[in-house]
Amino acid sequence: MNFNKASLLRVFFMAKIAMLIFLVVPASANFSINIGMSRGDVARILVSKGYSQIKVHDTGFKTGKAYACKDGVKYNIKVDYKGRIKAVSEIGSCRNTVTEAQVRKNLEANGFERVVIDEQNNNYVVIGCRQNQRMRLIVSLQGEFLQRKQIGKCLDVLEPNDVRQVLRDKGYNRVRFTDRQLPRYVAEACLNNRKMELVLNRFGQVRSERRLGRCERPLEPGNLIKHVQDKGYNTVTVIKAKPPRYEVEACSKNVLYTVSLDRFGKITKRERLGDCNPLIDKEQITNLLKQEGFTRINIKQGFDGVFTVNSCFQGYIKGIRLSRYGELLEETDGKQCKSRTISQIDDVMKNRGFKNSVFYVETCSKGRKLKITLDNLGDVVARERLGNC
Repeated sequence: MNFNKASLLRVFFMAKIAMLIFLVVPASANFSINIGMSRGDVARILVSKGYSQIKVHDTGFKTGKAYACKDGVKYNIKVDYKGRIKAVSEIGSCRNTVTEAQVRKNLEANGFERVVIDEQNNNYVVIGCRQNQRMRLIVSLQGEFLQRKQIGKCLDVLEPNDVRQVLRDKGYNRVRFTDRQLPRYVAEACLNNRKMELVLNRFGQVRSERRLGRCERPLEPGNLIKHVQDKGYNTVTVIKAKPPRYEVEACSKNVLYTVSLDRFGKITKRERLGDCNPLIDKEQITNLLKQEGFTRINIKQGFDGVFTVNSCFQGYIKGIRLSRYGELLEETDGKQCKSRTISQIDDVMKNRGFKNSVFYVETCSKGRKLKITLDNLGDVVARERLGNC
């Protein structure tokens, strides 16, 4: 029998497979799995193509859609699981983010001195002096001034925030004050991955120092995924891998989060996005495929948790690779499935607990309808006339 391969594939990729599919299993073990592209897959593809500020708004079996920015332009983009952009349309403009150095340069150009900048909750928090007034400012990542507040006078004696900037200028980072009471300051800080305790005078001059141990080096982009996994997350997808800020999408206890980290790997913000796919197993995949009409299903799981599935669908070989969370990694189309021999069918029946199987064929010969009995080798063992054809 001949089949139209294109029509078979259309049947296979029905819309309902792209949605949450409920499996028919015993009431004591109800499962639901989502097989197809994940939000992380879509984001990873767009990051690799130079897009940023990515917001995924739709995922399917083989495609996903997202809003993303590039060169100040905002797009609605459709990608497929092979990493190809299938459609793109311009929908507006994006505001680029500014760096800490750009914020500092802008403030100093406007008369600010002794500027100290810290990133908190995806904003810049700035302490600086202007016309002998100490100011606290909150600046968005796009450079907008969200808040200004006068917090005192700027004096010749340096305050902790002034001292912090002095230390940063000398190459220290991760400065933390343990004693802010004058006439001296005591702070812990890192220098070349050495953790130091510093005693400083009111002018920010180091009077003594003591080695405390080691500081973690800045997190390298190539180690970002493992670093987040070590913190208890899984299915980690990098959204932004350019210091000093990192951003990933990752799952924890089946909840999907956007996680922001500083350049040393400290989590600075976590925002819930939705639910993650639960882990799946061979039984769930088998039940799903049988429900959709697949046969001869063979599933192997590798050391990395990836499932490799080979099966037949309406006479054609279908190859699928799935992550352990049901995400589609790859699919291939093969030739027509070969029919089993009678001997192979007999072996299948034996494996299912059946014995002494007998096979029958109804056929026509010279106008007569016959019922022919075959043994497990395909040899004729009996004939019976049923009537006329």
